[in-house]
Amino acid sequence: MARDDLDGEWQGTCKVRLWVFAGSARPAESVLLLQFRTVRPQQKRLGKPGWLLACSVEQVGAGIAKGFLFRERGADRGLEPERLYDNWNEELKLSHTGQIYACDYNRDGCIDLLVTDLRFPGVALFEGTPNGDFRDVARETGLLTDAGRPAEGFTGQA
Repeated sequence: MARDDLDGEWQGTCKVRLWVFAGSARPAESVLLLQFRTVRPQQKRLGKPGWLLACSVEQVGAGIAKGFLFRERGADRGLEPERLYDNWNEELKLSHTGQIYACDYNRDGCIDLLVTDLRFPGVALFEGTPNGDFRDVARETGLLTDAGRPAEGFTGQA
C-alpha cells in the first residue's frame, strides 16, 4: 500500500466491544481487536460486495462478573446519576456518552466535577464540598442559562 495512493488498498485496526448480561444480573463484556484491509471507503464501493479484502482477529478479551463491582453512591453525594446515560440499562449501547473532568475550578481545595452527557442539557458542574458531597452549580457559574440550556458558545467538549 502506497501512502499517497488513496484509490489503493486501505488497512486499519478497530475495536469491537459487546456488553451483555450473563444470567439475570451478571454483567459481561467481550472485546475484539481486529485488523483489516479494504478498498477506499466510498459510498459507491461500500454498497457492493467485495469491499472488505481481509479481516483478522488479533486479540480477544472477555469477562463475566458475579455482580457489579461497585455500589452506586452518587445519589447519596448529590451527583444525580439518574441523569446520566447508562449503557447497562439502555437498549442502544454507545461507546461514548459523555465525559467527566475532575478539577478544583474555584480553588477551595475540594475536587469539582465537570460532566458532559447525552442526557444532560449539555453540561453539569458539580462543586465539591469538604464533607465529600456535591451540588450542581452550572447555572450559578454561567455554564447553563436560566432556561437550562448550555451558555452560548459552550459545546460540552473540552
